[in-house]
Amino acid sequence: MIVADADLVAYFWIEQVRSEAARRVRRRDAAWAVPQLWRSEFRAILRGHMRSGLMTHEEARGFAEQAGADLGGAEHEVDGAATLQLISETDCSAYDAEYVALAQALGVPLVTGRRALAKQFPQTAVVMEDFAEGNG
Repeated sequence: MIVADADLVAYFWIEQVRSEAARRVRRRDAAWAVPQLWRSEFRAILRGHMRSGLMTHEEARGFAEQAGADLGGAEHEVDGAATLQLISETDCSAYDAEYVALAQALGVPLVTGRRALAKQFPQTAVVMEDFAEGNG
């Protein structure tokens, strides 16, 4: 099992430059856990694609429905105290802290599309390309 952040989810569902790496992550570990906030973050990513003309509203809705059906049973509530502790100790956002706190609570890696997050939490987070290659 891994914790997947919204970037990894987006790369998996929306065809992009790094999508193949996201698919390799899924082949390596198909059990993805997500905090409940992933849906809002995923919708924000979809909004960006719609605003830039990369997808239609109908396409975005389809991606949201497919990802929701896939990850709906994998959603976890995150300990607020653990999230606040991470926020107080680092300069990460509350959103990032939720993913990190969930991964730490479950004792599994957080697989992310963001190198800065993996660098900030090297004991918890790993970039998706590295994880796909068996590192992390």
